[in-house]
Amino acid sequence: MSEFQEATIALCTVGLACGLLQTLVPEGAMKRVFSVLAGVFFFVCLLSPLSELFRASGGFLVQSTASPETPTALEDRVEEQVEGVLESSLLTDARERVMPYGVTVTDVQLQRDNTREDSIYIQQIHVVFSKEDFPVSAQIDTMLEKAWGTVVEVYYGE
Repeated sequence: MSEFQEATIALCTVGLACGLLQTLVPEGAMKRVFSVLAGVFFFVCLLSPLSELFRASGGFLVQSTASPETPTALEDRVEEQVEGVLESSLLTDARERVMPYGVTVTDVQLQRDNTREDSIYIQQIHVVFSKEDFPVSAQIDTMLEKAWGTVVEVYYGE
């Protein structure tokens, strides 16, 4: 039996089952909810064979206009985005953690170990303070190392 015939039989079976069950549901709010759910279920069952057909044809419905990138260029872009998100998250966390000390973190920079595949391993985090906040940085250094579980180096910037 061809895939088209199998999909048609399955779709007819789903339609009959939904119709039969809908007649058994009592009138009222429950029937309206069941009708919506049965319609969504039937629609998903209808789209499933169509999506398989689309994949099998190589996506004939939509032609990509994006320029093909080499895998290494794409990996580099992903790495940049991951590092940006990590630095942004750590900067936000550092600012919240040092707020009781009355100091301001101006920047956070990561030093990552890229030799480990399929993992994000942070070797060291550089936290940048303003010059006037630098004297209390030793206490904050220790506190951030305990919180983040990695080596934290403190620097001052402009």
